[in-house]
Amino acid sequence: MTRQEERELAKRLVAEIRLLADQADHKLRFMEVCGTHTVAIFRAGIRQMLPENVELVSGPGCPVCVTPDDYMDKAIAYAQQPDVIITTFGDMLKVPGSKSSLNEAKTNGADIRIVYSPMDSLQVARENPDKKIVFLAVGFETTAPTAAATVLAAEQQGITNLYMLSAQKLVPPVMEALLNDEEVHVDGFILPGHVSVVTGTGIYEPIVEKYHVPGVVTGFEPVQILRALYRLVKQAVGHEARVENEYEDVVRPDGNPVSRQITDTVYEPADTNWRGMGCVPISWTAHERSLCAL
Repeated sequence: MTRQEERELAKRLVAEIRLLADQADHKLRFMEVCGTHTVAIFRAGIRQMLPENVELVSGPGCPVCVTPDDYMDKAIAYAQQPDVIITTFGDMLKVPGSKSSLNEAKTNGADIRIVYSPMDSLQVARENPDKKIVFLAVGFETTAPTAAATVLAAEQQGITNLYMLSAQKLVPPVMEALLNDEEVHVDGFILPGHVSVVTGTGIYEPIVEKYHVPGVVTGFEPVQILRALYRLVKQAVGHEARVENEYEDVVRPDGNPVSRQITDTVYEPADTNWRGMGCVPISWTAHERSLCAL
């Protein structure tokens, strides 16, 4: 599809959304759960395209943004220990703790190394046997399988100086927490594409059925997002609620069973804190069998 064809299709979708939204008996509010969707919506100017009675609100879908102060304070405290090397994704450096940041700790001499995969920490651990290597395992269902696979690889290779400071999060529980909040009102969810590759679409079914709120999984191109919005508006106007998949080329109903199995081997459910939201049941914590306790 050419750029011009995409523009024409986007215009038709916006017109269809407008026609459907005119039938609604209240202003429709939809939440994009994923931070990547938020960025894509902003860049494409999708909010400005929509009719006045259709509103988009951003959900808590950025793992860096929801990592709480106390987690960052722990990471900074470990970084300041002389026998510790922190490995982390680069976007964690500027996340504030209660008094400082990893970037500040690095400036003050802490050994903090940027990696592009948790697996990179294995090599750091092999090259520094006299150090404790602490990987900051932050993310959602998308990154958890790789972190879990790193734990299993370390176990298999006999690496004993690699640790995980885990702050993995689950998407469905926070969706339910939002729906249980009397101050939050949404008529449907734009469901995350990357997360759904791992989880599949079935994981959202219980929430949709319980709260009668529709959800559509979609990709990150403007036309894909507009198609998802069209489906959501159509369901909302028709007082329907089901999970639909606008990302079928990538997302399957059962997701990626192998990734889920690896994750379930290493992680177990637990309540956890989210920055700006407090304690949300349920996220992940390190499984005692697989991870060392710091």
